[in-house]
Amino acid sequence: MGQKKAVTRELQDRYRKCSRKEKTVLLNEVIQLTGYNRSYAGRVLRRKEILGYLTIAGKKVKYLASKRKRKKKRFYDEEVLAALKELWEEADFICSKRLAPFLAEFIPVLEKYGEINLTREVKEKLFTISAATIDRLLAPIRKKQQIKMQLKREYYMLNPAELKRKITKLQNELYKLNILKQNIDKETAMSEKLQSSFEYISS
Repeated sequence: MGQKKAVTRELQDRYRKCSRKEKTVLLNEVIQLTGYNRSYAGRVLRRKEILGYLTIAGKKVKYLASKRKRKKKRFYDEEVLAALKELWEEADFICSKRLAPFLAEFIPVLEKYGEINLTREVKEKLFTISAATIDRLLAPIRKKQQIKMQLKREYYMLNPAELKRKITKLQNELYKLNILKQNIDKETAMSEKLQSSFEYISS
């Protein structure tokens, strides 16, 4: 058991630093030397380095090295997202499959008429953006719009005061149309009466 631990401890540093292909080779060597199954051997090699021990409330606690995640810089940053949102609105919210190939023609036209002002870097990114990426970037914005529309529909459907106001407005418009129709009928009847009187006098 002690020999197995010594082997794995010695190979842990190498495992962390080597490439993915080299890790596979190293993992196979550990399995052959120790007899561990593949899952357990991989877990042992990935185990964090113990820097020391701390005594907290009378208990001995391991002090492990923190695993630092490397932050990857976003290629499509907030500036690109803001420009994409504006272009999407200008294009009347068309789908991403139509928007992606349309940007190369659409952006120069908007710039010509002063509707939009983009940096060279942002334009280059937008000219090469795919439909799938547009969907991914606009997904939160579309979700917000869908929620707003849904809430608006529910408001109009469930709010009795709003429904009553709409019904009253429609009734008033219908009443005005009826009055207008009656006035037109009266004027038509009067015109026909005058026409017949004129014909009688002429004869």
